[in-house]
Amino acid sequence: MTYYFPKLHTLFTGVPKVGFSNWMDVLLRANGDLDHAILPLKIGSVHERLSKNYSMPIISHLFTESAFQDAFSFTVVRNPWTRMVSGFRAKLSGEVPLGQMAKLLGRRIAREIRGVEYPGKLDPEYPTFKEYVRWLVKYQGSDNPSFRPQHTLLCVSQADIRYDFIVPLEHARVLSEVVWTKMVPNEYEQLDPCDKVWTKKKVKDSSYTLLKQYDNTPDPQEQRSALLAKEWLSTLDPEIIEQLYSIYNADFAIMNYSNFTHPDFPFPLHSE
Repeated sequence: MTYYFPKLHTLFTGVPKVGFSNWMDVLLRANGDLDHAILPLKIGSVHERLSKNYSMPIISHLFTESAFQDAFSFTVVRNPWTRMVSGFRAKLSGEVPLGQMAKLLGRRIAREIRGVEYPGKLDPEYPTFKEYVRWLVKYQGSDNPSFRPQHTLLCVSQADIRYDFIVPLEHARVLSEVVWTKMVPNEYEQLDPCDKVWTKKKVKDSSYTLLKQYDNTPDPQEQRSALLAKEWLSTLDPEIIEQLYSIYNADFAIMNYSNFTHPDFPFPLHSE
């Protein structure tokens, strides 16, 4: 989904499992919709209530086409292998508390792959990583945004849309500073939480943390999703790996991402 923040004159395409909620938290604060950071467990519910007003299907008719063409635009991408593992961990594994829809999907996958008809008992209740992979291969991906290839969520097929920045999440600690300076001028209007009016405010570099890492470990190569991707994917048959790679082939091409067997994994490969 793409969003337009008029006070920032910024277009942002959010991709699930690429720090989407954290980026949205910062954008909403910079746009004046929030006056404080949101606790991690509440980010999703808060930004969904507020951000929908800035989604293109709702806001596009309020501005001219030239306004969007002149806006600063960016998106964030991630190594497909680590994103795939992160999606499994967050939405299907039961490693963290699951929402009702995720529980239903996880049980459906487990039943289908194991051939267990309802109301037969599931043990374990949710799919294993290998079962999740078999499900992805069977359907050549998924319509669920958390598992869909990233390129299907971006505006890469529209000739009149371009991104000023496509930020690899692995390099976001450095590149987010560049995005921040492009997105927010030295002085901008912000909603005062007391009198509810827009006032000029000087922006300080430390006003916001543009990106909270998707893992507490600062080195992307040591983050849990990267370590698990290398461990889990290395146990799969080469034929399954090839089928999985074909599903996400365009995503690897977007930023020339490394394979899980490469020493640079999960970083993009260096250009020659």
